[in-house]
This record gives sequence, C-alpha cells and structure tokens, in this order.
Amino acid sequence: MKQFFPRVQDILFVTLLLSASLQGASMLNTDGDIGRHITIGNYILENWKIPTNDIFSHTMTGERLVPHEWLAQLIFGGIHKLAGLGGVVFLVSFLIALTFTLTFREMQNRGIFRLVALLTTFLAAFASNLHWLTRPHVFTFLFTAVWTYQLGNRSAKWWGFPLIMLLWANTHGAFIAGF
Repeated sequence: MKQFFPRVQDILFVTLLLSASLQGASMLNTDGDIGRHITIGNYILENWKIPTNDIFSHTMTGERLVPHEWLAQLIFGGIHKLAGLGGVVFLVSFLIALTFTLTFREMQNRGIFRLVALLTTFLAAFASNLHWLTRPHVFTFLFTAVWTYQLGNRSAKWWGFPLIMLLWANTHGAFIAGF
C-alpha cells in the first residue's frame, strides 16, 4: 500500500517547483540582469569563447570584462535558445526545488524528525523567496546544498570536492562559501 503514496520529498519537490514557476514574470521583472546573462551566454555559444572585453555596453566598450559567471550564462543562453524566457524560468524553478529537496533529504539522513525537517525546509524556502530570480546565484543555492551533503557524507570521494568547486566557481562568485 505504501508504494501508492508519493514520498514526502516528491510532494515537496513538486510543490516548490510549482511555487517558483508560478512567480514567472516577477522572477524576470524584479531584476534586469537576465538580459545580460543571456546575451553573454549567446555570445559564448556563437563564438566558442568567453569574452574578456566588454562588447555589450555603450559606455564601457573595450574595457576589461570578467565573466566570472560564464558557465551559468552559457546555460541561460542555451536554455533561452531552446525554450525562451519561460525555459529560463523553469530552469531556475527546477534548481530552487532541487536545492530544497536535497536540503530536506539531508536533514532526513541526519535523523531529524520528518515534520521538523519539512517545516524547516518550507521556512528556509519562504525566507529565500525574495532571491528567487533568474540570476546565476541560484546555482549557489544548489551547490551549497550539494557541498554540505558531501561534507557530511563519510563515503564521499575526495575528488568530488574539486569537481563541485570547479563548476561552482564558474557559475557564481559565492563559491567562496564552500571554503
């Protein structure tokens, strides 16, 4: 009989995915940076190189550009080409739902009472709601959850940490939180 009832984490994931997805336009309109991220991502896709000089603005043309979020921008550009802005919103919603589902699972793995873990997860999601934007920092949400899981996992392979850090450092500057 148990197999017919969805697991709590599945319900949590779907609930968070829908909650984030329903923000849609406000996720895009609260912050105007997504246009720049998509543009740089498209440039990387079209030219197969990461720009190091600003070719996108009128006032800073030719100045040094440090695209420290190039991997996130590449992902945003690719998703935008495939599915438009709705695809970018869905990607960000998926990352948010995955992050908090992993957080819930980690609390369960550490023996925290299921109801307490669920309430804590919803509280954390609600508190972070202000930052549910189509920006590269959502990758930091996910990598923080993955990093924390790896730190608490006694069977984690040492080489997993440099791989996670390599991805994290190229998607958002808050990778420093891993240290």
